[in-house]
Amino acid sequence: MRKVFALLVTGVVLVSSLLVAPAAMAAPTASDPPTVSTDVQLRWCTWGSSGRCDPRPDAVVPAGATVNAVCWTKGLDATGAYKTDHWIFVAYGLVKGWVHSSWVKNSGLHVRVKSGPGELSSCDATRIDIAATNFALRGVVNRAYMNKTAALALFPAEEWGYDGTRSLVGQLSGNSPKIPHAGYKAVGKTIPGSGKAIDIFTANYASRATTAGAPPIGALVFWGPAQDNGNRGLEGISVGGGKVFVAQGRRTNDGRSPRFATIVDISSVAAGTYLGWVTP
Repeated sequence: MRKVFALLVTGVVLVSSLLVAPAAMAAPTASDPPTVSTDVQLRWCTWGSSGRCDPRPDAVVPAGATVNAVCWTKGLDATGAYKTDHWIFVAYGLVKGWVHSSWVKNSGLHVRVKSGPGELSSCDATRIDIAATNFALRGVVNRAYMNKTAALALFPAEEWGYDGTRSLVGQLSGNSPKIPHAGYKAVGKTIPGSGKAIDIFTANYASRATTAGAPPIGALVFWGPAQDNGNRGLEGISVGGGKVFVAQGRRTNDGRSPRFATIVDISSVAAGTYLGWVTP
């Protein structure tokens, strides 16, 4: 009888263990953080745009470093660890920028499978400040690179200076508001883009603009009228890190622009008084 009782007790203990074990196995575990698999140089944008989107020697993330994967988008179809047109915007301390998705492990972006845990969100859906800046840096808002139909879909004819055969050269220098306007338009947000930068600033942003601190990515950055900008003022879009993408200068009498739009330090823009920045 004692042997039978002992066997019954043992059986109860075993059954209890089997019942408890699955619950313990189902306990959630922390996922591995995103890391880069090789030394990478971050980029300002995801396109092949006249050097603007080239790797940045001043923005190096060492192999094995943990990064914050912010969001993803599509851009240049390139080959890294494998070929894809997916790019991830990451932060490594104070350094931020784009990296080819193939170099980021555990990002939550599933390029080769349909879905998975911890999906990384699209910048177009959740971070339009980042997405709009990326589209602005693509640099296609230019009569030298657009057909007339595409140009007129953005702005009326008088904004482009059409007069038959003449074509603007450079990134709309003298019409600087078109660059941030087109960037935000690409992600479904409309901001003012026609007319002089100073008029846009005065009518829409003067009351809440600030000169304090460095503007965040996607912020609109303004300068007042000056001879160098044809007394129109200037508007650029912040790329972060105290830098701005802006079309300095003005159109000359032959319809040409003396300067291309470039990424420069905000403090180095000499055309007009710095009026500050504002988030649209």
